[in-house]
Amino acid sequence: MDKNRFLDAVNNTGSLTRREMLRLSAGGLAALTFGRSALASAAIPSSFRFIVINDIHCRDERCHPWFSKIVSSIHKHAPDFCLINGDLCENGLAEQLNPVRQIFGALGIPLYATLGNHDYFTDTTHPAFDQIFPNSLNYHFTHAGWQFVGLDSTDGRRVVFTTIQQHTLDWLDATLPTLDPAKPTVICTHFPLGDAVLCRPLNADAILTRFDKFNLRATFSGHWHGYALRHFDHADVVNSRCGSWWRINNDASPQKGYHLCEALPTGEVKRTFCVIS
Repeated sequence: MDKNRFLDAVNNTGSLTRREMLRLSAGGLAALTFGRSALASAAIPSSFRFIVINDIHCRDERCHPWFSKIVSSIHKHAPDFCLINGDLCENGLAEQLNPVRQIFGALGIPLYATLGNHDYFTDTTHPAFDQIFPNSLNYHFTHAGWQFVGLDSTDGRRVVFTTIQQHTLDWLDATLPTLDPAKPTVICTHFPLGDAVLCRPLNADAILTRFDKFNLRATFSGHWHGYALRHFDHADVVNSRCGSWWRINNDASPQKGYHLCEALPTGEVKRTFCVIS
């Protein structure tokens, strides 16, 4: 991709995308109305805080002091839980993933992980991830009246021109009927879901459209180490810079860190990017 197209993909947040134009149709407006009505009818308690971090890329012991610095920063905010959106390690090794579990586990709060392409050990397997972060391929949980859905968006160890695998779509088809569409909902993936974000899976819409009738409030992703904000109906579709000390950001930003998020009684997600230096 040439430089101009690269910069356009990074900065083009103001123009209407194909999906946003579709949302202006009668069907799109109906879905938006449903979401707002569902939000109004949902019983949402007082606010709470949670953490979203991605692409920390643990490779060896040189990463451990950096992780301890992140954990110290997170601890000051007293969040309820922490989400780590893929590429927890560099080569899918237990000796890389165990320190992540140990150091971030010192927070004393639930940790939820999603699978990244670097968490694979071979092109098709990720045994250390499965053992150290069990039941983290596709899952959901509720917290204080909100629903959180973690999804496997990987296509093996591939980086670009990927396709979200059928087992994830099958899991969604089986699981979504058991969830409450009125509850405010957050999606977490490793690969980007936002329109025109680099490295977005070719079938990313297959995830988003399955949430058309849900009160989706935000999605959080990584993989492409850069900040991008898009929208899907009334949800912010956020892509974040990396949390690694040694990997670069692809948006040329020097900022490394995590998102401090606050779920508000209005059903909104307020977020602040906390920089680690």
